[in-house]
Amino acid sequence: MRWFAALTIGLLLAACTTAPQNPPAAYVVFFQNNSTAIPVAGSSIIASAAADARMHADKMVAVAGPSTKIAPGYDPGLAEPRISAVEHALIAAGVAQTRLVRTSLTTGDIKAGATGDQRVEIRLVDKPAS
Repeated sequence: MRWFAALTIGLLLAACTTAPQNPPAAYVVFFQNNSTAIPVAGSSIIASAAADARMHADKMVAVAGPSTKIAPGYDPGLAEPRISAVEHALIAAGVAQTRLVRTSLTTGDIKAGATGDQRVEIRLVDKPAS
């Protein structure tokens, strides 16, 4: 019976010490209509992205939002402040500013509403070859 307890404890400890898993394809922060304030749920998403970025120091952190081009039903004036808010939150969470790279979603990706123009995406990407 002791061997079974020892085996169980050993397996549980092994599960706790496994290598970090790959981060998700994208962390998506959704903003409220006409707002540039990071919502509570967005803060948790940014914290998770920052934690994964610290665990994957060999990656750059790409922050992408809708482009500043005008599309039907989209206020391009919100894109810059939202992206900046996410970048500042990542830096405050321990991501070095030198690891941040800004990209933009293409105009074709923009759809009015929370699935399009109200989001900022965070991705961990490979550093460019030098």
